[in-house]
Amino acid sequence: MERYYDRTTSNMLLGALYTYPALFETQEAQALGEGDFADPMTKVAFSIMYNLFSIGHSKFSEGIIESYIQGKPSVYSFYNKEIDTPEGKQRQGDFYFSKLREVGDPTLFKPSFDKVKKLTLLRNLERNGVSVKEFYDWDSENAKLIEAQNNWLEKTSLKDIADTVSDKISQIMAGSANGSERVAAQAGDGLRNLIESFSDTPDFGSPFPISTLNTVTRGARLGKFYLRSAPTGGGKSRLMMADACHMAFDQLYNQKTQKWEENGIQEGALFISTELEIDELQTLALAYLTGIEEDLILDGKLNDDQKAVVAQGIEIMENSPLYFELIPDFSIQDIETTIRSYYREHDCKFFFFDYIHTSMKFLAEISSIANGMKLREDQILFMLSTSLKNLATNLHVFIESGTQVNGDYLEGELTQNLLRGAKAIADRVDVGIIATKVRPIDEAIIEELVANGYKKPNYIMSFYKIRRGKYAGTKLWCNADLGPCRVEPLYLTDSMNEVIPIDKTTINVKKKAERELQYRDKKSGANQFKDSAF
Repeated sequence: MERYYDRTTSNMLLGALYTYPALFETQEAQALGEGDFADPMTKVAFSIMYNLFSIGHSKFSEGIIESYIQGKPSVYSFYNKEIDTPEGKQRQGDFYFSKLREVGDPTLFKPSFDKVKKLTLLRNLERNGVSVKEFYDWDSENAKLIEAQNNWLEKTSLKDIADTVSDKISQIMAGSANGSERVAAQAGDGLRNLIESFSDTPDFGSPFPISTLNTVTRGARLGKFYLRSAPTGGGKSRLMMADACHMAFDQLYNQKTQKWEENGIQEGALFISTELEIDELQTLALAYLTGIEEDLILDGKLNDDQKAVVAQGIEIMENSPLYFELIPDFSIQDIETTIRSYYREHDCKFFFFDYIHTSMKFLAEISSIANGMKLREDQILFMLSTSLKNLATNLHVFIESGTQVNGDYLEGELTQNLLRGAKAIADRVDVGIIATKVRPIDEAIIEELVANGYKKPNYIMSFYKIRRGKYAGTKLWCNADLGPCRVEPLYLTDSMNEVIPIDKTTINVKKKAERELQYRDKKSGANQFKDSAF
């Protein structure tokens, strides 16, 4: 059983929400998240009800739930699992929601909520290495102590609990801020094998759609966190979608040759959207896959040849390991849970979060953790970026995200100073990019480049940070067609706008089975270094 978790209390809370859905409008319910529930059934039940209420359902029933989850295969399969009950074999979903109806009492909502949130706080403290045993020993078998602890928990407010451990909370936040996980080694431990491994497996990740980008960044490397920032309407979401599609689609349509071509890779990828609807994500992906302008797809103005390409593209997407999630009102816990779920259940190794910003649920979560302390926007967003970086490291996955840039992007250098409200985010990323359409300030540079025989670009990617790379401070000039989300790299320049000779890097991805075998072999040895999966 999960420590610091009371399923009975959770059931009373969920029962009140099930029988009186209007409670979702309360401030308390708005502060709830999937992380407040610690077992699969309660997590699923909360998510179903929250989503149903969000799309306009003011009443719940097993029939409404049945209709809703039919379009969600994993949830439907979980709901349909047969279990033994006192009434005989039943679907566990039907049985659980029938029991929720029995315990549904609106007068129990507030006390149940209070206890659930208090236990969530204690649970999170324990998970982050902060012991709460001194005032609540969950493992105690002393009946008098257990009674005293429960009385304390009931009478003490969430704020008072947070005050009691305020020093510990500060330590948690400090640990999150500096990523203070300690790793010790003698200088030469495993080094010989590490260097030898580069001969067989160079330090490259999975290929990006832009071959020059592979050279500059060493590809999409597992365990790394990349950030591409852009102004509103600057193509941040479209370029991120192109990266996700490139990982997951085994074929792409070449508009120049008018043929489908093997992509050389097919990896599980999840695109998490906070703004774009699922159908918007689908048409974006289809545009990249086929090379057909999204506007043409949306207008339905396709000729017969294009219709045939789109039909083939749909079939490829239906059989691809590319997944979409829309989470408009998110918390850090929501994002972490979602990434861990797809990593575990769908073998996804590549994650794209669009994009780092604040939401009401996120702010409520931070307010709860910080015990009402006022945090600046940069501190809040830093915590989210830290969480994404830690997830990439701990799960050994690739995570890409984005941010908005401030209004100063039209003038001056394209550096981390443009990150809106969160310059500290740059400290957590392995690769940091500012992307924008060509600005008026760039025209003089472009005129000189064109005069020297180079193509005229319409898009810039500026690399302000590349951990373990030599191209920080450079700019990649491109021709970008954001309609089909495709980009042609033209040339790379240094800080003085001088063209740098650079090769395009082709990354050949090993077959999944071979890769996993190699990874297991390395992990089974005495060495503790992080190895590349590609």
